[in-house]
Amino acid sequence: EKTMVVWARPANLQQRGSGTLSILEADAFDSIVFAEVRSGVWMPGSDHFHRTKTAQAGWPQESACEMVCVAIVYQGKTVRLYRNATLVAEYQIEAPRAFGHRSYITLGNRHANRGFFAGEIEEARVYAKALTEEQVAALAPAPTPNLEAQAGKPLALWTFEDGTAREEMGFAENCALHNGAQVK
Repeated sequence: EKTMVVWARPANLQQRGSGTLSILEADAFDSIVFAEVRSGVWMPGSDHFHRTKTAQAGWPQESACEMVCVAIVYQGKTVRLYRNATLVAEYQIEAPRAFGHRSYITLGNRHANRGFFAGEIEEARVYAKALTEEQVAALAPAPTPNLEAQAGKPLALWTFEDGTAREEMGFAENCALHNGAQVK
Protein backbone atom coordinates (compact mmCIF):
# COMPACT_ATOMS: atom_id res chain seq x y z
CA GLU A 1 0.00 0.00 0.00
CA LYS A 2 1.14 3.52 -0.72
CA THR A 3 -0.04 7.03 -1.41
CA MET A 4 1.72 9.47 -3.72
CA VAL A 5 0.91 13.19 -3.40
CA VAL A 6 2.09 16.19 -5.39
CA TRP A 7 1.17 19.87 -5.51
CA ALA A 8 1.97 20.93 -9.06
CA ARG A 9 1.24 23.60 -11.65
CA PRO A 10 1.78 22.80 -15.34
CA ALA A 11 3.55 25.51 -17.33
CA ASN A 12 1.38 24.71 -20.33
CA LEU A 13 -1.55 22.46 -21.20
CA GLN A 14 -0.01 21.17 -24.44
CA GLN A 15 2.58 18.86 -22.82
CA ARG A 16 1.89 15.12 -22.93
CA GLY A 17 2.92 12.22 -20.71
CA SER A 18 4.69 14.36 -18.12
CA GLY A 19 5.59 12.71 -14.82
CA THR A 20 5.60 14.72 -11.59
CA LEU A 21 6.32 12.07 -8.92
CA SER A 22 7.43 8.53 -9.78
CA ILE A 23 8.56 5.43 -7.93
CA LEU A 24 10.74 3.23 -10.17
CA GLU A 25 12.49 -0.11 -10.00
CA ALA A 26 14.04 -1.69 -13.11
CA ASP A 27 11.40 -1.31 -15.83
CA ALA A 28 8.44 -0.94 -13.46
CA PHE A 29 7.06 2.37 -12.23
CA ASP A 30 4.06 4.09 -10.68
CA SER A 31 3.76 7.80 -11.37
CA ILE A 32 1.53 10.84 -11.09
CA VAL A 33 1.32 11.75 -14.76
CA PHE A 34 -0.09 14.76 -16.57
CA ALA A 35 -1.80 14.29 -19.95
CA GLU A 36 -0.53 10.97 -21.21
CA VAL A 37 -3.82 9.43 -22.37
CA ARG A 38 -5.96 12.59 -22.57
CA SER A 39 -4.76 16.15 -22.93
CA GLY A 40 -4.90 18.11 -19.66
CA VAL A 41 -5.89 15.13 -17.49
CA TRP A 42 -4.00 13.96 -14.37
CA MET A 43 -3.71 10.19 -14.09
CA PRO A 44 -1.96 7.27 -12.37
CA GLY A 45 0.78 6.17 -14.75
CA SER A 46 2.49 2.79 -14.75
CA ASP A 47 4.71 0.54 -16.82
CA HIS A 48 2.80 -0.60 -19.92
CA PHE A 49 -0.46 0.68 -18.31
CA HIS A 50 -0.49 -2.31 -15.88
CA ARG A 51 -1.98 -0.17 -13.08
CA THR A 52 -3.46 2.58 -15.25
CA LYS A 53 -7.04 3.03 -16.40
CA THR A 54 -7.03 4.35 -19.95
CA ALA A 55 -10.79 5.01 -20.17
CA GLN A 56 -10.74 8.56 -18.76
CA ALA A 57 -13.77 10.18 -20.41
CA GLY A 58 -15.29 11.49 -17.16
CA TRP A 59 -12.06 12.68 -15.56
CA PRO A 60 -11.61 16.47 -15.19
CA GLN A 61 -9.51 18.22 -17.79
CA GLU A 62 -7.38 21.21 -16.78
CA SER A 63 -8.40 24.45 -18.51
CA ALA A 64 -5.85 26.71 -16.79
CA CYS A 65 -2.30 26.36 -15.49
CA GLU A 66 -3.25 26.33 -11.80
CA MET A 67 -1.67 24.70 -8.75
CA VAL A 68 -3.50 21.47 -7.93
CA CYS A 69 -3.02 18.71 -5.38
CA VAL A 70 -3.03 15.27 -6.98
CA ALA A 71 -3.05 12.16 -4.78
CA ILE A 72 -3.00 8.54 -5.87
CA VAL A 73 -3.88 5.90 -3.29
CA TYR A 74 -2.94 2.26 -3.88
CA GLN A 75 -4.78 -0.10 -1.52
CA GLY A 76 -4.60 -3.78 -2.43
CA LYS A 77 -6.07 -4.05 -5.93
CA THR A 78 -7.84 -0.68 -5.69
CA VAL A 79 -6.43 2.55 -7.13
CA ARG A 80 -8.00 5.92 -6.24
CA LEU A 81 -7.15 9.22 -7.91
CA TYR A 82 -7.92 12.53 -6.17
CA ARG A 83 -7.65 16.06 -7.58
CA ASN A 84 -7.87 18.79 -4.92
CA ALA A 85 -9.31 16.24 -2.44
CA THR A 86 -12.13 15.22 -4.82
CA LEU A 87 -12.26 11.59 -5.87
CA VAL A 88 -11.80 11.56 -9.66
CA ALA A 89 -11.49 7.83 -10.28
CA GLU A 90 -11.55 4.52 -8.46
CA TYR A 91 -10.80 1.27 -10.23
CA GLN A 92 -9.45 -2.23 -9.76
CA ILE A 93 -6.14 -3.59 -11.06
CA GLU A 94 -5.02 -7.17 -11.54
CA ALA A 95 -2.08 -6.98 -9.17
CA PRO A 96 -0.41 -4.24 -7.13
CA ARG A 97 3.29 -3.55 -7.62
CA ALA A 98 5.60 -3.77 -4.62
CA PHE A 99 8.75 -1.67 -4.84
CA GLY A 100 11.79 -2.87 -2.92
CA HIS A 101 15.14 -1.62 -1.68
CA ARG A 102 16.41 -0.98 -5.23
CA SER A 103 13.65 1.50 -5.96
CA TYR A 104 14.20 5.17 -6.51
CA ILE A 105 12.00 8.24 -6.69
CA THR A 106 12.04 10.93 -9.33
CA LEU A 107 10.34 14.29 -9.46
CA GLY A 108 9.46 15.82 -12.83
CA ASN A 109 10.17 12.65 -14.84
CA ARG A 110 7.79 9.81 -15.69
CA HIS A 111 10.27 7.02 -16.53
CA ALA A 112 13.65 6.44 -18.20
CA ASN A 113 14.23 10.14 -18.90
CA ARG A 114 10.98 10.44 -20.85
CA GLY A 115 7.95 12.50 -20.04
CA PHE A 116 9.56 15.49 -18.30
CA PHE A 117 7.13 17.81 -16.53
CA ALA A 118 7.19 21.45 -17.61
CA GLY A 119 5.95 23.46 -14.65
CA GLU A 120 6.29 23.81 -10.91
CA ILE A 121 6.26 21.17 -8.20
CA GLU A 122 5.57 22.90 -4.90
CA GLU A 123 5.72 19.77 -2.76
CA ALA A 124 5.81 15.98 -3.11
CA ARG A 125 5.15 13.19 -0.62
CA VAL A 126 5.13 9.42 -0.50
CA TYR A 127 3.25 7.61 2.27
CA ALA A 128 3.87 3.94 3.05
CA LYS A 129 0.14 3.40 3.55
CA ALA A 130 -3.16 3.96 1.81
CA LEU A 131 -4.57 7.28 2.99
CA THR A 132 -8.29 7.49 3.71
CA GLU A 133 -10.56 9.95 1.94
CA GLU A 134 -10.57 12.08 5.10
CA GLN A 135 -6.78 12.11 5.26
CA VAL A 136 -6.53 13.13 1.60
CA ALA A 137 -9.03 15.94 2.27
CA ALA A 138 -6.88 17.19 5.17
CA LEU A 139 -3.68 17.44 3.11
CA ALA A 140 -2.09 20.88 2.84
CA PRO A 141 1.40 21.79 1.67
CA ALA A 142 4.05 22.44 4.30
CA PRO A 143 4.92 24.26 6.32
CA THR A 144 1.96 23.31 8.46
CA PRO A 145 1.72 23.48 12.24
CA ASN A 146 1.30 19.72 12.53
CA LEU A 147 2.13 17.66 9.45
CA GLU A 148 1.26 14.41 11.20
CA ALA A 149 -2.27 15.62 12.03
CA GLN A 150 -3.04 15.58 8.30
CA ALA A 151 -2.28 11.97 7.45
CA GLY A 152 0.52 10.75 9.66
CA LYS A 153 4.20 10.98 8.92
CA PRO A 154 5.10 10.56 5.25
CA LEU A 155 7.84 8.14 4.24
CA ALA A 156 9.38 10.77 1.95
CA LEU A 157 8.80 14.53 1.70
CA TRP A 158 10.14 17.30 -0.54
CA THR A 159 9.11 20.89 0.27
CA PHE A 160 12.10 22.73 -1.26
CA GLU A 161 11.75 25.24 1.62
CA ASP A 162 15.52 25.35 2.19
CA GLY A 163 16.21 26.07 -1.49
CA THR A 164 17.48 22.54 -2.21
CA ALA A 165 16.06 19.25 -3.50
CA ARG A 166 16.77 17.55 -0.15
CA GLU A 167 14.29 14.90 0.99
CA GLU A 168 13.26 15.94 4.51
CA MET A 169 12.31 12.67 6.23
CA GLY A 170 15.73 11.05 5.74
CA PHE A 171 14.33 8.32 3.49
CA ALA A 172 15.92 9.28 0.17
CA GLU A 173 19.64 9.88 -0.21
CA ASN A 174 21.58 11.57 -2.98
CA CYS A 175 18.94 13.97 -4.21
CA ALA A 176 20.14 15.90 -7.25
CA LEU A 177 18.78 18.20 -9.94
CA HIS A 178 19.11 17.30 -13.63
CA ASN A 179 18.10 18.56 -17.08
CA GLY A 180 17.73 22.22 -16.14
CA ALA A 181 15.58 21.66 -13.05
CA GLN A 182 16.01 24.30 -10.38
CA VAL A 183 14.67 25.16 -6.95
CA LYS A 184 13.24 28.68 -6.72
